[in-house]
Amino acid sequence: MGERVTPPPGGDDGIETINLREALEERYLAYALSTIMGRALPDARDGLKPVHRRILHAMRLLKLDPGTAFKKCARIVGDVIGKFHPHGDQSVYDALVRLAQDFSQRYPLVDGQGNFGNIDGDNAAAYRYTEARMTEVARLLLDGIDEDAVDFRKTYNEEDEEPVVLPGAFPNLLANGSQGIAVGMATSIPPHNAAEICDAALHIIANPDCTTRDLIAHVPGPDFPTGGIIIEGRAAIEEAYETGRGAFRTRARWHQEDTGRGTYLVVVTEIPYGVTKGRLIEKIAELINEKKLPLVADMRDESAEDIRLVFEPKSRNVDASLLMESLFKLTELESRIPLNMNVLMKGKVPKVVGLKEVLREWLDHRREVLIRRSQHRLAAIDKRLEVLAGLLVAYLNIDEVIHIIRTADEPKKALVARFDLTEVQVEAILNMRLRSLAKLEEIELRNEHAELTKEKEGIEKLLGSEALQWKTVSWEIGNVRKQFSKETPLGKRRTTFGEASEVDVDAFAEALVEREPITVVVSEKGWIRALKGHVQDLSTLTFKTDDRLKLSFFAETTSKLLVFATNGKVFTLEGSKLPGGRGAGEPMRLMFDLEQEHDIVEVTPYRGGRKALLASREGRGFLVAEDELIANTRKGKGVMGVDMPDELAAVRFVEGDHVAIVGLNRKLLVFPLNQVPEMARGKGVRLQKYKEGGMVDLKTFTLADGLTWKDSSDRTWTVSQADLFEWIGNRADAGKLPPKGFPKTNKFVFGLRSVSAAVAALVLGAGLAGTAALAQTPSGSTLARIKERGHILCGASQGVPGFSQPNDAGVWRGFDTDFCRALAAAIFDDPDKARYLPLASKDRLISLQAGNIDVLSRTTTWSIGRELGQGLAFTAINYYDGQGFMVRRAANVKSVRDLNGATICVSQGTTNELNLADYFRTNGLTYQVVTFGSLDEVAKAYDTGRCDAYTTDMSQLATNRLLLTKPDDHMVLPEVISKEPLGPWVRKGDGQWFDIVRWTLFALISAEELGVTQANVMEMTKSSNPEIKRLLGVDGAFGEQLGLTRDWVVRIIRHVGNYGESFDRNLGTGSRVGLPRGPNQLWTRGGLQYSPPFR
Repeated sequence: MGERVTPPPGGDDGIETINLREALEERYLAYALSTIMGRALPDARDGLKPVHRRILHAMRLLKLDPGTAFKKCARIVGDVIGKFHPHGDQSVYDALVRLAQDFSQRYPLVDGQGNFGNIDGDNAAAYRYTEARMTEVARLLLDGIDEDAVDFRKTYNEEDEEPVVLPGAFPNLLANGSQGIAVGMATSIPPHNAAEICDAALHIIANPDCTTRDLIAHVPGPDFPTGGIIIEGRAAIEEAYETGRGAFRTRARWHQEDTGRGTYLVVVTEIPYGVTKGRLIEKIAELINEKKLPLVADMRDESAEDIRLVFEPKSRNVDASLLMESLFKLTELESRIPLNMNVLMKGKVPKVVGLKEVLREWLDHRREVLIRRSQHRLAAIDKRLEVLAGLLVAYLNIDEVIHIIRTADEPKKALVARFDLTEVQVEAILNMRLRSLAKLEEIELRNEHAELTKEKEGIEKLLGSEALQWKTVSWEIGNVRKQFSKETPLGKRRTTFGEASEVDVDAFAEALVEREPITVVVSEKGWIRALKGHVQDLSTLTFKTDDRLKLSFFAETTSKLLVFATNGKVFTLEGSKLPGGRGAGEPMRLMFDLEQEHDIVEVTPYRGGRKALLASREGRGFLVAEDELIANTRKGKGVMGVDMPDELAAVRFVEGDHVAIVGLNRKLLVFPLNQVPEMARGKGVRLQKYKEGGMVDLKTFTLADGLTWKDSSDRTWTVSQADLFEWIGNRADAGKLPPKGFPKTNKFVFGLRSVSAAVAALVLGAGLAGTAALAQTPSGSTLARIKERGHILCGASQGVPGFSQPNDAGVWRGFDTDFCRALAAAIFDDPDKARYLPLASKDRLISLQAGNIDVLSRTTTWSIGRELGQGLAFTAINYYDGQGFMVRRAANVKSVRDLNGATICVSQGTTNELNLADYFRTNGLTYQVVTFGSLDEVAKAYDTGRCDAYTTDMSQLATNRLLLTKPDDHMVLPEVISKEPLGPWVRKGDGQWFDIVRWTLFALISAEELGVTQANVMEMTKSSNPEIKRLLGVDGAFGEQLGLTRDWVVRIIRHVGNYGESFDRNLGTGSRVGLPRGPNQLWTRGGLQYSPPFR
């Protein structure tokens, strides 16, 4: 049995009653203060938390100075927790390990020997295996601690003493930073460059009234131990340092390594501070497997002592900067490192301070340390001078002193009385050794007395002059700055500054998603999945218990899906990010923020340009443009305002001129669609009147075609316009009972909904002649969207020399890209406002149809089939070309007819493939075809010997020959088997944009005709030639009629040059490609290029 517990005295029963709230407040406040003061927040003076200060103090007592032998970390941890820090051994060891990690500390305080962990996230070895000692930085923090520079206090068990704060000659708080979480507050201070901090401190001493802006001239931003690039703007950095709160966007450092034949690798050599490399690699691998990084083919870690993460692009035509932008967006290769300079001021008061205030606190501490050390030294000098004065008296009277010592009964008192000495002086005389009586010793004493007297005068002068004190502090800081200057390996700045790219990664990434057909399946309980291909028979699908099929439709991986919920919100999902067909899929609630009490009403593919009719259960509704329904966040977009118990009940995209609506009371009403207002959001207007109940279903239809519905037997019923007379009324009428045969479910479609073949064609946007023109395209003015976006999106080839290819700096240049630059110059007066989407042949027209690009400028032939069947418009011819063949010289092929029976490589889905079949069939020749998705793959296959010949346009044969391993071993046959007029393409339906693109090309040609060049265009604006004046906008207002400025052509020629200049520098005989102008010469010089007049 244990001891009996006696309750404390208080009431009659010995138990004291107190208010629970007051007790909790008191105890929690004590806990909070303990956490803030004793654990989480650093002291602004030395930049240390208590555990770190105690570790360094324990190491000092163990004499683990720099250059001494290492000691086991177990010994250090034992001393810390036994004498100073009554906490767990692992927490102390973790703190010790962090002080030794050069990827955690910009200036490590501990010199570790053994495994102290790594940036991969591996843990340090146990403390019985590792050893440590202090670094020079730690020595500076402790410098002067034995000279009464700081206060000491009793330890937790009152057996020892520990320093309250360290002298802190090194600016540790900012140089190494600090992180911590307390109760109700936290701190996060990134590391900085010590030399820069010293410069800023010296600037404050010299200019006490300086501003934060003055200081960031010395401290431009953090300097992380892991390097990286800070892309935060200067204004944001200044505000962060002014207020003590902010963040620094930091990116990994990378470079491009060429691997030959136009291929390259992207290599990351530095990652943001605080990022664990192992976790980063796992995340990137996961994203690659989930196809969320469409530009990255593979990633591998080749790191040794230095970091080296290697990324392989999907193809050599992927822009390296764009690849990295996608990684920055989705991974920790870009991180926001917070600044929350919450520190203990004077060691007592937690406060968020700015850069100047925290430096001022450190400087004041250094001055106080200087004063205390000086006072300590002054006291020691006074004591020594007292002793020296007595010894010198003894030397002057040495014989008498010796006589007194030998003969007096109490020599101490006798000496005091005889020479008027103090107790201290007499003790020193009596303790003298006989050999100290030498004459040389007397001289040394006199010299020492003189030196100490001089030093005392200097210290007294120092203590009496604040200016001299600050001068001394400046001298000390200057020594630290010199020791850690940027010329030293440790002091060299590791983090640099840059700017974030303005590349629209989302637009390019979405366009680069491989376009594949899918069947979207949605269950009654809101689970969604995407089956590969267009699956007609869904009878074999399985669902969760008590769940079943709600709807299905055909879409593509590039489609956007609109998801409507009963709370009136719409959400957007990407087709490429839907879960696969295996299993039951995933609940849509996990993909966006939808409250549990609300359900999914409708899921439909986004096509753009349509109008949707939204209706609530109470029978209210309105029309909304489909383009208003795209939601860019997980929270969705509120469209219809509904208050419980009302809810959004139906979404129907408009197909006709009338609305048919039926209520729970089985009343049917038909009224004109134009009676329903169009709104961006709202509650809508009354569609049908009910005494009780509400709406069940509605649809839009063309009155002339009659009203149709399907019954439970899947039979289609139709009521003609004439027979619908008695149900036709006005919006908000009650309606009448429906015609015979109307389903008892009161719904126009019985059972499950699925997409029809016609709708599938609309969603696909290509592949069915006659319906492809109805592809998924954005509505509205292309020019307005471009201006709002801030750049033009241009479809280009995947790297054809002379036409479109990135140069060594990663900048796209070529004849086709020059045209895009001309458009950007016309719109923005800046040719660099063009962004390029590299497209394979099979994807180029689809990308234009889908609205992923604004213009296609990619060696694409003009043909009737393309222009009539795909909803696209050819603007004008910028290059007259023809299809030819490339063969190996060693094959001794002189003519195309010599290729009878040969294997021929060609791009899939091009007119080249059709022309090849036509020519060989017409001439009775046979061949075997090998097709590839891109020109790059075709050229590579030919170069590696997979085919005997390679066919494409003559211009591309000439340019691609340069990319072969041995270009001189190949030749282009002289025959041309087809006409290939090339030029830019746009979507049909936007006449303004069509005119801008077409007349931009004519402006380039006309400028060459009239002799207007990049060099003389500004002078030409003064010409008296009326044609030149109209072209350059001096006369007339053609630019304004196009929606541009009057000087739009001047902008084009000034930035890009005329047609001839572009041709010559990219394709002409003086270029690497070396093509003659031929039919692309001006009509005045025997060619075909001709511009309509500007009048």
